[in-house]
Amino acid sequence: MSEFCCVECGSPLEAVQDVVPQEIVCPRCSGLNVIPPTETVPTVSLPDGRVVTHLHPGVAQVRLAYLFRQTPWYRRHTPNSLVVLLQAICLLGCCFWPLAVLAMLLLPLTAAVCVSCLTGPIYYRQLTPAGRLRQWSRANKVAAVLLLVIFLALPVFVLLSGMRVPGLF
Repeated sequence: MSEFCCVECGSPLEAVQDVVPQEIVCPRCSGLNVIPPTETVPTVSLPDGRVVTHLHPGVAQVRLAYLFRQTPWYRRHTPNSLVVLLQAICLLGCCFWPLAVLAMLLLPLTAAVCVSCLTGPIYYRQLTPAGRLRQWSRANKVAAVLLLVIFLALPVFVLLSGMRVPGLF
């Protein structure tokens, strides 16, 4: 049993911490309290040496939903990947002037994604064997540095070289 305090009145509560969040009602004020899941997840060692998480599929889904809901939107995989994918499509089609303009307009968003990737983890909506959210790899951080260098150097190069972009000037 672990001890917690009610978020409404501060009275002490006792609850068993599990791998999924629990909701308990305070007997004093009837306030609803969410008991966070434990950080450790039970594991099982298989005969071939692998260690796997011992979570029932339903429990794993509840834990995944809880952890992902606690993740800020700018640390999630989907919005970050969409910005990078849209930027790549625009850069590949930059000979077509509307896409070139869109690519320039997306530069601040792409830079924000790169900075977000470099300053903290970006999470997938998947659990690791340890029961935590899966994160982008180090290769994504290297790609973020390269994108920042390219995106920051390209406009400077165009401005300094006096190149004219067809259809824009």
